[in-house]
Amino acid sequence: MRIAVASLMQESNTFAPVPATVQTFADGYLLEGPSVMELRGTASEVGGFLDVFEATGVEVVPVLAAHAISGGVVLAPDFAALRDKILAGIRGAGHLDGIAIALHGAMVADGEDDGSGAMLAAVRDAVGDLPLSATMDSHANLTQRMIDHADIVLSYRTYPHVDLDETGRRAARLLLEMLSNRFKPALALSKVPMLLPAESHPVAKEPMKGLWAEVDRLRKRATIVEGGLCPVQPWLDLPDLGFGVLIVTNGDPVGARTAAEDLARRAWADRHAFQAPLLETRDAIQRALEVADGPVVLSESADATGAGSPGDSTVVLRALQEARVQAPTLLTVVDPDAARRCSSAGVGSRVSIMVGGKIGRFSTPVLVEGVVRLARPVEFSFRVGYTGTVARMGQTAVVESGSMHLVLTEHPVMTSDPALYRAVGLEPKSAKIVVVKSPAQFRAAYEPIASEIISLDSEGHSPPNLRRLRFARRPRPCFPFEDPDDAPVRVSVGARSRGRGLSRRDEGAEG
Repeated sequence: MRIAVASLMQESNTFAPVPATVQTFADGYLLEGPSVMELRGTASEVGGFLDVFEATGVEVVPVLAAHAISGGVVLAPDFAALRDKILAGIRGAGHLDGIAIALHGAMVADGEDDGSGAMLAAVRDAVGDLPLSATMDSHANLTQRMIDHADIVLSYRTYPHVDLDETGRRAARLLLEMLSNRFKPALALSKVPMLLPAESHPVAKEPMKGLWAEVDRLRKRATIVEGGLCPVQPWLDLPDLGFGVLIVTNGDPVGARTAAEDLARRAWADRHAFQAPLLETRDAIQRALEVADGPVVLSESADATGAGSPGDSTVVLRALQEARVQAPTLLTVVDPDAARRCSSAGVGSRVSIMVGGKIGRFSTPVLVEGVVRLARPVEFSFRVGYTGTVARMGQTAVVESGSMHLVLTEHPVMTSDPALYRAVGLEPKSAKIVVVKSPAQFRAAYEPIASEIISLDSEGHSPPNLRRLRFARRPRPCFPFEDPDDAPVRVSVGARSRGRGLSRRDEGAEG
């Protein structure tokens, strides 16, 4: 048995100022052919695919694995180039029995709102009726096109995301079950138009905890195999946007449709409970200084690199300077020019440089004076969540300015893992204040060591307060901007599922 394996992962933020290119993927990882096997043993979806297929004697046909940091929309030629590499690899693979592909689900390209759905449609066109299993991030904007062209679609069951490889394993096992004719997948998708701050998405917190408990209850039914809740990353300005519920059954599309609709209605009923307690930046700093022990983690999600923001905001840096904080403080700013200038000055040199505020539109550069303590290219391996994968910060400098250690990086990377600071010789547990540019992914690694966590209400390209952004294309109504009493639920079954038990009366119906 021969199964092709591929991935194309990027989370787009339509408010972000920097578009994604093939080089953006190369800065993450862009592996072709046999190089894809380098992901064996990593906490990635492809790593999960490989675990299952190699353990069961399947011949893996590695095609392409591409992963980029979240950012702006993908430029059209670059999206086409990556898509075509995957299609060429599949077409040139010879006989195949199936396809396993990892996608984000919130990738947008110029002229293409649904990059992941477009990728699945292109693969389907290339392979005909071949079984196709796909994974999605739980922040995917699920679409009809996705479930029309894939036989199996699964999403992460965790946030913070710590089950990427397990999601790959689940998708691989179901694909093998389908190939053995023991599983006839039927998919249903239900959506309600609501955008919720990512701070309220963690699965261990209510109301997400209760919604996932209902998913687990449903999975005990005879035909329901999988369920997924995708609250969607909220920094997308698209017409087909909303909280998605995905149900996968064994040959029961009607049951899938009913369960998906019921869960979507329950999510809508819980909409007011998705609260994100926030503090204005200056108040948060004052609160952090009042806490007896450290570290206190300040979550600056408005400039979250893992949410597509450029990571160069100086909002917190400026506030720390104005507050004249004397306690040990760690923070990061993306600024290639400043990092290179510190490198030219050399370790031990005193520098006076303008930092940040050069990419994003919500802040301006800030003068930093201090001593260069490190200046070199830096990379680190994630220890939590994306375990085993590497973040490449490029030319990096650490400037000690009073009690603050400022990490300047050439490239944006996810700041959710303390391994970032440790890679440059800084220990978060020894600091009073640690700034992370992440809404919630950081909690997996930082909750065990933080004395307190404070989410900031600040401006940026990915703010938790969604009213700070100007949406032009979003659906109407859409919570929290509008709040109708009746749940505007849409529910449908995948095109490839309709012959697997769905009656003519239910086929294509929407509620």
